[in-house]
Amino acid sequence: FFGGGGGGGRRGGGPAAGRDVQVVLDIDLVEAATGVKKAVTVQRDDVCQTCSGTRTKAGTKAAPCRRCGGQGVTVQRQGFFQVQTPCRSCNGAGVVITDPCPACRGNGRTVGRHTVEVEIPPGIDTGDRIRFHGLGDAGDPGAPRGDLEFAVRVKDHKFFQRDGQNLVCQWPITFAQAALGGPIEVTTLTGQKVRYDLARGVQTHEVVRLSGHGMPGRRGGRK
Repeated sequence: FFGGGGGGGRRGGGPAAGRDVQVVLDIDLVEAATGVKKAVTVQRDDVCQTCSGTRTKAGTKAAPCRRCGGQGVTVQRQGFFQVQTPCRSCNGAGVVITDPCPACRGNGRTVGRHTVEVEIPPGIDTGDRIRFHGLGDAGDPGAPRGDLEFAVRVKDHKFFQRDGQNLVCQWPITFAQAALGGPIEVTTLTGQKVRYDLARGVQTHEVVRLSGHGMPGRRGGRK
């Protein structure tokens, strides 16, 4: 009745799953337009190799918690009801480490650095996320790892501004080109040269559109 639960990914007194790891991944606008693969080094918790996650020194064992009798929870009765909460002495583990592992100081985990290859698809935008299941922090022995999630952040470009799938820029022309019209050559985000024929009498801040030279959609299709 009114069970408290163990928290930290633990369910029903079982081993706690590892936590998710979130990393901000910065890319530039060209990489967002064309897609790119990046090798990213992340920091995460790994199972201690010395104690294999048991948290105890070699040759020793964890002792059952005296407060909860090894159950990991304590029960308090209030009239007709009983309230079950995680044991404060062992934090719901049911055991107490009397002789901790010196390598991890009784934590059962050590901090490691791992390199992950992230494939970033064309058209990605700030706020999009790329998730890898099972590559997060290590959990308790027998429990799964958490997930690793990259939050994408696209840096500002010095010339182009992004408006959804459109790219907006200001292109300078001469007074003669504005008055008489004629061809101009525009360089796109990816360095392609595109010809455009100006009409006569074009005005400052007049908008012209070069179809198919903006950002690609995340699911393919025309730019």
